[in-house]
Amino acid sequence: MNRLHYYIWVVALSCPVLSVAQPVATSTVPFTHQASWQVNDSLYQFGTYKGRQGLSMQQGTALLEGIELRDGIIEVDIAPVADRAFAGVCFRAKDTEALELIYLRFHKSGQFDAIQYTPRYNGLDSWQLYHSSDYQGAATYKPGEWNKLQIKFEGSRAWVGINGGVKVALHVRELLRAPRKGKIGLWALGEVWFSNFSYSSLPSVVLMREMQDEVQRAKSIINWELSPVYNADSLNWKTYPGGSMNWQAIKANDYGLVNVSMYRRKHIFDRADKNSFDVVFAKTSISAEKEEVRTVRFDYSDQIQIFLNGKPLFRGNNSFRSKGPLYRGEVKADNNVLYLPLKKGNNELLIAVAEHTGGWGWAFQWE
Repeated sequence: MNRLHYYIWVVALSCPVLSVAQPVATSTVPFTHQASWQVNDSLYQFGTYKGRQGLSMQQGTALLEGIELRDGIIEVDIAPVADRAFAGVCFRAKDTEALELIYLRFHKSGQFDAIQYTPRYNGLDSWQLYHSSDYQGAATYKPGEWNKLQIKFEGSRAWVGINGGVKVALHVRELLRAPRKGKIGLWALGEVWFSNFSYSSLPSVVLMREMQDEVQRAKSIINWELSPVYNADSLNWKTYPGGSMNWQAIKANDYGLVNVSMYRRKHIFDRADKNSFDVVFAKTSISAEKEEVRTVRFDYSDQIQIFLNGKPLFRGNNSFRSKGPLYRGEVKADNNVLYLPLKKGNNELLIAVAEHTGGWGWAFQWE
């Protein structure tokens, strides 16, 4: 990218905020063994691809040692090799299991979800939980060729540019992890090559987060208690659990969404076909002044069993491709409806939620 285009892009990405922070000098990092790349991909290699020095990855994360940014700009060129390839940039990383990630779905070129943002907690990416236009964007890629990914992250927001275009392809209005200084790096699933990696630091600024949505919050079931993680294959989690458990109080977001990976770690989380099948239980108390039926809208990932006052009420499977090869299993609170027959007084709503991959969680809202 020449200096003029770089300046235009920086200014364009700065437009949504009031203060335009100017980047310091750009640093370029070579893809060589001598550079401080810590790669956890067993199939990686440094070499030459399409006339450029680069890094080939197929499954894993590469973090740049010795560099930490809170706010900054990262650019990298990516060339997909596999027919189905995902690749992108991670930032504010504590390690490979705790970071922010923005990646490209090269096989989704031209579609609304060609770009994806997800936070990573305890090694699990949660794209099934974060799939609105705040987290996904459209982009068109050059198949088999170099594609430039440009990311600016500042405070609680991020902006994404593709192939030097001035137009912002994705504006992430709220990065979901705390805005702390961390490592930067790369991620891939499916064979790709990376080249021309550069970064620059931005002065830290305080950007206002989106205000709480009090209307949505009033409709949502916020307070839950969460169990430890169990292996779903060795536990009959579809029956009401007997005995005592260690419960932890947690809160959903304003929209009733709980991301389990914020609190719990899967036993195996390498990738979809190698992940363990794990389950947690969660419960909440519902108070009713009289015997009544109340309507609740909900969704979940991947599978759920619901009990009301100890009795089974619902069982469902919302797993990726569980309803066909194109089924995504994304979570949206109004996808399902339950009619809860409440007794007078306190009622226990208990759920078991089991997960393979893609996002572990649930959302409940009152109608």
